[in-house]
Amino acid sequence: MSNKNLTILGIVAILMLAAAVGVTLVGREKSQAPLPNTYLIPGLQTQNIAKIVLTSGGKPVTLKLEGEQFVIVEKSNYPAKLDAIEKLFNDCMGIKIGDLITDNPANHADLGVTEDKAKTVVRFYDKTDALITGLIIGNSAEDRPGTYIRLNDQDKVYLCERAPYLRANAADYMDQQLTQVERDAIVKVKVTGPDGTYALTRNDEGKVTLDSVPEGKQPKDSELENVFTVLTGLRFTDVTTDTAGLTFDYAYFCRLSNATEYTFKLAKKDDKTYLTAMAAYTGAVPKGITRDEPEEELKKKEAQLEARDAAEKFNQRHTGWIYEIGNWQAGKMTKSLNEVVEDIPKPEEKTEENNDTPVEPQPDAGEAS
Repeated sequence: MSNKNLTILGIVAILMLAAAVGVTLVGREKSQAPLPNTYLIPGLQTQNIAKIVLTSGGKPVTLKLEGEQFVIVEKSNYPAKLDAIEKLFNDCMGIKIGDLITDNPANHADLGVTEDKAKTVVRFYDKTDALITGLIIGNSAEDRPGTYIRLNDQDKVYLCERAPYLRANAADYMDQQLTQVERDAIVKVKVTGPDGTYALTRNDEGKVTLDSVPEGKQPKDSELENVFTVLTGLRFTDVTTDTAGLTFDYAYFCRLSNATEYTFKLAKKDDKTYLTAMAAYTGAVPKGITRDEPEEELKKKEAQLEARDAAEKFNQRHTGWIYEIGNWQAGKMTKSLNEVVEDIPKPEEKTEENNDTPVEPQPDAGEAS
């Protein structure tokens, strides 16, 4: 073989080696160079953020600042939970990066850090709707702990050993708790539906009783308890302002010992149940409080004012909104009277087989003679 041919083979070998090194990055997930444990997004001022867009599975959730509160745009600007927003900020600002994996955009898709392949994309905007920064969370590394991550305006992909789980569903940013009252505070419950109305109260022993029991029926204690205690943990699953096709022909009323009354109107559509929520304080309102009053009287007046304020706050939060609730809670709030009573068992008729009365033996014919 000539020297010329040897030279050509040498060049080919070098090129093949270079190509092999190039594919090692994605195929074996090796980092280019180690980096100090630094923050991915250093120095971001949260007070400059006016909008956040989270995308997961192609579904965006937009959190927009309205006044002093973030709202969920896709849910008719329903108020977002402050603690959920704060957690999102802290999780994003606290992301620390490790090794630099690649700065070649051709490798992004394989690492899951493109817009269409990412697990989660988060973008932060300022008040002028200009993009401040954003991050893309990609695949988990295959041969070591960590997740691939990059800033959306940079090609560099890093390995993050402790990537946070960023919630990207609208429900994650809603306070889904409607009511959470103490059972012992419930005085009366009234359920109204197309089939009529019935009322439940609690006796001195704490047992739930049905105010009027139909003749020949007896209450189902477990069903009464289920209906009576709905408001100890009433939650919603979704929210809307659309009333199309909804007929609110059910009502659930609850009175508490502090003179607060809740009224929920319910509508069924297909396999879902929707409700509106309202509260009213019906007790006395103190005209004034003086420091020289007895402590017991002061506590009483403070409780009255707190109950009044809580009812007003409840209405401010829920007026105008229509909530979807889970079927298991909807079933309790819309039970008919027939569903909370049952037939009184009839006493068994006495027969020769089940009659316990002893039968006197009869004398034989021989003995009688």
